[in-house]
Amino acid sequence: MGIPKETLGQYLQRSMDEQGLTLRKIPSMVSPPKNHAFVMNYLEENGCLPAYEQGLVKILYAPAENRCLFMMNDGRGAVGRSLNGATPKWMSYGITSGALTVGTSDVGIIVEDAPSACAVGVIDGYAGIAILGTNLSTKQKQSLKNYKKIIICLDNDAKKKAIILLRQLQGLVNCTIRFINKDLKYCRSDEIVNVIENPGL
Repeated sequence: MGIPKETLGQYLQRSMDEQGLTLRKIPSMVSPPKNHAFVMNYLEENGCLPAYEQGLVKILYAPAENRCLFMMNDGRGAVGRSLNGATPKWMSYGITSGALTVGTSDVGIIVEDAPSACAVGVIDGYAGIAILGTNLSTKQKQSLKNYKKIIICLDNDAKKKAIILLRQLQGLVNCTIRFINKDLKYCRSDEIVNVIENPGL
């Protein structure tokens, strides 16, 4: 008995997933978050507001889908967070290859999600990086090797993902792991620095 071959549809979906591409287009009707108090509230509660206000990340609101869109790849892609509990919680739109990066430092902090990247990216000396998925694409590896240092900051539930990422980055860039027990998007800047610089706390 042989291994069943994948259908053309399965092959295309796998290829698109590996390249960070989706069939979903970025919603055509979008609005700035500042026009919607509850979206601004979400940004504030999830550590995104300073990065948004400083222009470090482009964020839009898609009213038809009730999602907060974190734009990436020069506006050609986005990850959208449901604001009303709809599933999936996160959805990709357009070209989402690469990583969602917030900040310009040469020390990159890989975090769980877009809001955590925003919370880290406003701190001098760090760039917040949200990797979408576990397996790094060639484009992501090329981007990440430009950092002087990468610190993977994921919680204990994501140990396996952190170790997989570390293995993929070994030999490309100076890389370490910090297992954290705080969700960085809910932390003040001084708490984030403490977590990054003092492992085990």
